[in-house]
Amino acid sequence: MQEEQKQPLVENAGEQNNENKDKKKFQEGFKRLMNMLNGNESIFRVKVTGASVPGLIEKLTETRRKKAEEDFLIAASALLDKKVEFDRDVAKKRRAFEEAIAAQEKDFLKAMNDVFGLIENFNDIQKSYAETFDKLTGKE
Repeated sequence: MQEEQKQPLVENAGEQNNENKDKKKFQEGFKRLMNMLNGNESIFRVKVTGASVPGLIEKLTETRRKKAEEDFLIAASALLDKKVEFDRDVAKKRRAFEEAIAAQEKDFLKAMNDVFGLIENFNDIQKSYAETFDKLTGKE
């Protein structure tokens, strides 16, 4: 049986050191971005003055706003197309449902008339029996 081999602590220390370096680079990069946005650091190799950065931020914001509006219009248009298709489908299914109801009502009405006919026929049969009895007994 082989014993489970343990990772040396040195490797774990190296991974932790790399994580700390990455975290430090992330924090430095974010700090630099904030300095750029606040106009405290040049964005380009060509020096951009701190006064022009707010204009760049406005342009960036305007570009993002226009993109959001365009995306919204596309999504809203697609949603309205789906609604039109939904309404058509509902209307078609409602017509089919109403036709199915009308067909069942017609079948049920026929069945009711058959039942009512039994009663009406019974009265005719009773009258016919009475007439036949009267003829046989001579009571005409």
